[in-house]
Amino acid sequence: GYSWKTNQFGLAIDTIVSFELVLPSGDQLFVTNDTNPDLFFALRVSPSLAFGEALNAEHLSRAG
Repeated sequence: GYSWKTNQFGLAIDTIVSFELVLPSGDQLFVTNDTNPDLFFALRVSPSLAFGEALNAEHLSRAG
């Protein structure tokens, strides 16, 4: 989201490095840009969870 640090660090969605996802079939999937780049991009662009239920999203941490 937006904050007073957005100009310095960008949007929070831009810091996501991985998702832990449960698909409608019940399969659990760990999604990163390296393991599944198309799904990773889709989840970052539209996190409406139409692809499954996100259990976890890992973000980069920045000092500031």
